[in-house]
Amino acid sequence: MSIFQLHSKAGYPIDASYIQSCDLEIRNLHVHDLDILIQVNNDFGIFHYSLHNLSGLNQPGSTLVIPEIYTHHAAFSFLLITNLLTTSTTALTLFAKNNGQVIAIFTQNEFIKFE
Repeated sequence: MSIFQLHSKAGYPIDASYIQSCDLEIRNLHVHDLDILIQVNNDFGIFHYSLHNLSGLNQPGSTLVIPEIYTHHAAFSFLLITNLLTTSTTALTLFAKNNGQVIAIFTQNEFIKFE
């Protein structure tokens, strides 16, 4: 299992006060299927929770886009857990948006990773 975390609060390097919503893109870079659990929290608890299966690399369904995860300029945390043993086979792109406009793009490099 591999785990990705990203935290955002006012005053953090990823400053939540500027982020109204996020689009999350996940790409499976492994030849085997990827199962991924996605949980997004704020100070009040979980506000997005989903489980997805992505096909292997270069197969239809190997990329998933989850649009418009609304954070409403408040602190939030992303937690993604996969069934693969390494983080190197999962590509993540988080598009931070304000009023529908992309204001920042974060990749798996900005996420805290656990293998």
